[in-house]
Amino acid sequence: KRISFLPLKLMVRCYFCGNNMYAGVSKGNTQKYLFYRCDNQLCTRKKKSIRSKIIFNFVYKFLEDGLNFTEADYNKYYSNLKRLSDAQRENIARQIHNLNGSLIINRAESKRIGLGLLTNNVKENVKQLGQEKVDELERLNISLTEDIERLNKEITDPEVDKLSFEQVLNLSTNAATIIQSGNVAVKDLICRYIFLNFTLDDEKVASYQLKPPFDEMLKTRNSAFVGER
Repeated sequence: KRISFLPLKLMVRCYFCGNNMYAGVSKGNTQKYLFYRCDNQLCTRKKKSIRSKIIFNFVYKFLEDGLNFTEADYNKYYSNLKRLSDAQRENIARQIHNLNGSLIINRAESKRIGLGLLTNNVKENVKQLGQEKVDELERLNISLTEDIERLNKEITDPEVDKLSFEQVLNLSTNAATIIQSGNVAVKDLICRYIFLNFTLDDEKVASYQLKPPFDEMLKTRNSAFVGER
């Protein structure tokens, strides 16, 4: 069966190097399988790729009993916390500015080296080193672009981005059923509503982050539970 949609783009990270892992498709005996791969040549992970079912099985288990948030949880979260404070927004804006600056410098350096390699009197070993440097800059630029894209997504209007209580209630109680019965696009959508990212080691989901409001609602509820013990 042809897999045309690759889910969880920019949501899966490598535990060993912190880089994003990229989705790919491998051909089995009877069907194709989706996997995530770390392309960082300097990464120390032993298994460069891991099957997508590891992530989705983790999500199914996580959502199995439902998040079960109440209207009180919802109201407490939105009364005490905005998605991003002004200070956080300014900090993210500075990060984006710095990353854009690095991207401009890297592109200029890559262009300079590339033009230098076009001359006829460049020795072969120098040309090879130059090409390796250009390739290294290109990989770095891809990483910088992804970081900029991720940070831009974090700067949103909290009221526009705000989920209604009905949406939160539906996701917290029915997400497991929806995601298990849905196609790959539905699985991707539900994960993006609830999770910010997944970090994978060689065998499992080593850690994860939830998206607002689920992260703080779960933290607040767990803190209250511990306080009552």
